[in-house]
Amino acid sequence: MRLILFLILLFSFPPVFAVLELPHEGQLPALMLNQNDEELYLRGVIPGKGPSSLCGPTSALNWLQLEKKSLSKSQQIDLLEQAAAISLSQGTNVHHGLIEPQLIQYLQNLDRLTGQNHTYHGKGRHFGGVELTVDDLLSAEPQILLLRYDSRPRPQVPAGRGRGPRDGFGRDGGRDMGIPILDENEIRGFHFVLKVAANSDTQEILFIDPENPGRYSRARLEVRTNPRNQKPELRLLPHTSKDLSSFTGGGMLLWTALSAIEKNP
Repeated sequence: MRLILFLILLFSFPPVFAVLELPHEGQLPALMLNQNDEELYLRGVIPGKGPSSLCGPTSALNWLQLEKKSLSKSQQIDLLEQAAAISLSQGTNVHHGLIEPQLIQYLQNLDRLTGQNHTYHGKGRHFGGVELTVDDLLSAEPQILLLRYDSRPRPQVPAGRGRGPRDGFGRDGGRDMGIPILDENEIRGFHFVLKVAANSDTQEILFIDPENPGRYSRARLEVRTNPRNQKPELRLLPHTSKDLSSFTGGGMLLWTALSAIEKNP
């Protein structure tokens, strides 16, 4: 039954995606790296017992794995750690969260370690004013997407009514202070995912979430108006409650695509 459902899912993404051959979903737990994998803590790759800010590097490793399909978990972690060490020598600590140019630098470091030489480019924020569009996200190319997540605007609280403690914190990109917290109860942060397929007919994308890489996640794209600034945004609407489910607030969060990174052979 699971195989049938998976084939139905991929059939809904006809030859729009033809760059990489996707593995069966049942193979993903053994192939893909989870940014919270216990081995990362046991080997000290993630310092102490703190939270993981490795969604960018993990998405980079999973992209490499989609191409090779032969890396063991130990090899993936070795590469992640070695590329992180190179980034640190370049002045970037991946454990502090990455912005897009820093992730491209990390991808280039991975290339050096694996004997490859790709050219990376992107659209969206931090890419010289090159606007990110729905057509960009629906392209056949695999991409690492930077998503912003934030809680839905809350109704105004009448004067005199108290507020509870803030119940969520930013993840990757936490040093980017461009989005003010307007309400102490708001959840706000950033998250990298690996887009692997798209269907322009249904306006949907298929992606691998580094916090839940044992399945293909799915979301529909819509252009919506940001209620805070009245500007258009590329919104992702998770297909089910299992998509992007690892975050506090679950389906009550708003997901917005800010940028996309692609590679040339």
